[in-house]
Formats: sequence, C-alpha cells, structure tokens
Amino acid sequence: MSRRRAGAVIVLTLVVALLGLGWWRRSQLIDERASARSTRHHELQLLAATRDHVRRTLIRAGAIESDNAALRAGATELTGVAQGLSTQIASVQRERDDAAVAAFFAGGQAGQLRTCLEGIDRALNQVSVGDPTAVRSLATVRGACQAVGA
Repeated sequence: MSRRRAGAVIVLTLVVALLGLGWWRRSQLIDERASARSTRHHELQLLAATRDHVRRTLIRAGAIESDNAALRAGATELTGVAQGLSTQIASVQRERDDAAVAAFFAGGQAGQLRTCLEGIDRALNQVSVGDPTAVRSLATVRGACQAVGA
C-alpha cells in the first residue's frame, strides 16, 4: 500500500502544483488584461486630445486663411487706388509742363508759373503722403500763382 500511497501523493502533488500553476497563470492573465485595458483607455484619451487639437488647428488655419483673403483683397484695392493716384499725378505733371511751356511762350511769366506749379506739386505730394503742412505749402506760392493768373 505504500506504493499506492506514494503514487497518490505524487498525483495529489501534481494536481496541487497544476492547480497552483493554473491559478498563478490566471492572475497573470487578469493583470495583463487590466494593463491592456488601461493602455487602451490612455491611448483613446490621447487620440481624443489629438483630434481636438487637430480640430482647433483647422479652425485657426481657416481663420488665418480668411484673414489672408481679406488682406489680399485690401491690398488689391489699395494697389488700384495707388495706380489711380499715379495716373492723376502724371496727368497733373503733364498739365503743369504744358502750362509752363504756354506761359513761357505767352510772355515771360515762366518763372512765376514754375514756382506756382512746383508749390502745387509739393502740396499734392504732401497730401498724397498725409502731410498736414500741404496748406502751408500752397500759401507760400500764393503770390506767384496770383501773378500768373492761376
């Protein structure tokens, strides 16, 4: 009976060892599953934060693009205004030159006319750059302009 008993003890020991090993492996799997759940939960939170960041970035990029479009439209408008002013200034300069030539041929008042036109040109340039002393510049050439009848 001792052999039988020894066999039973061995079998019992093996069963207990296998049960203990199974119990240990089960706890390991539970820990791994909890760790995987925690990692998945963390990654989902990170993904949500990244999505939110991308959404905010897209909104900001859209606002910047809208601002850029408005700035481009404003720049185009200002370019048109500047070209119009340039054309008007060129026209005034041609008229000034024509008037100076006519005055020269008309009777020697070219010096007075030139002074008058240069003062007007200076005042127009001051107006174009927003200089508030344009009126004073016109006042300084008033006598020359009145002398030629302008």
